Amino acid sequence: MVKNTIAIIIFFGSLSLWAQKISVSASTDTTDYYIGDFITYTLKAEYDKDVKIYPPDLKELIHNVEFIRAEAPATKISGGKKVTDFTVVLSRYDSAEVMIPQIPIYYRAGKDTLIERAPVYLDKDTLIKDETLQQALSNQVVFTVHRFEISEAEDIKDVKYPIRIPPDWKIIVLILLGAIILLVLLYLIYKKHLRKKPLQPAEIKVKKVQPHISALNALKHLDEKQLWQKGFIKEYHSEITEIIRRYYEERFNLPALELTTSEIIERLNSRKDFEIILALTENFLNNADLVKFAKYKPMDEVNIEMMNQAIEIVEKTKQKDETALEVQNV
Repeated sequence: MVKNTIAIIIFFGSLSLWAQKISVSASTDTTDYYIGDFITYTLKAEYDKDVKIYPPDLKELIHNVEFIRAEAPATKISGGKKVTDFTVVLSRYDSAEVMIPQIPIYYRAGKDTLIERAPVYLDKDTLIKDETLQQALSNQVVFTVHRFEISEAEDIKDVKYPIRIPPDWKIIVLILLGAIILLVLLYLIYKKHLRKKPLQPAEIKVKKVQPHISALNALKHLDEKQLWQKGFIKEYHSEITEIIRRYYEERFNLPALELTTSEIIERLNSRKDFEIILALTENFLNNADLVKFAKYKPMDEVNIEMMNQAIEIVEKTKQKDETALEVQNV
């Protein structure tokens, strides 16, 4: 019996310690507003230093009000804990009692904070299961938006006439003197410099970068962002296909950004100079379409192969000249 009691005390004690890891509270600057007033809503997270939180998307989570703007998150240390405020400014244009529901903040604690990825959603309401990711809920917030009180018994008052402010002659004289001095200076400058030297059009050599150089630089920049490694797989596939489609437009004058995958393949199939990359392009674009439209989640090897295929497409079709110079008259 004593052992069972000790076990129960240890169990609930550990729950109490874990519960102290993070707490979330929500509030507004007041509970009564008039139509059109700015409503300042603050979500406050207080958590231990070994906890890593992920900012909530308050614009998507708060409804029944108009979203005006979001302030930058503010973090401070208080009592040995981190305190982060997420503040947004809202408004509403009709009267009602408004309830903002509990808002979740997702977090990881302890060793789990070493996992470098943000929460991944199947859609805007469904979080993909992640055993290392936990959730803390705020309280509900309720406030009232009132109409303006209008007294029908009072008479309509006339509009007041504008107040006439007498002119300050000293300021007017100073402005006129300043304008005269400026005009004289401009005339002297024109007479000394511009009048003697007729303007000649200058030639400027503009360095035009070839399409394959731009495409390879864009692919390198995309690889450095490590989108798919951070869980943004759909965004990664969208960007890499857009780079290749834009390359086809600049290199071969093919409107690839406006065409579907099947239309692009049909265009490439009609040209002999594309035989070397036809199958490669078809495989590359089809894999990207599976991710973007069919919600297919590829393995890491597929994401790596997409980058390799994109580089191979550019390398096999690039122009021999690295750069070209264009002369423009200015």
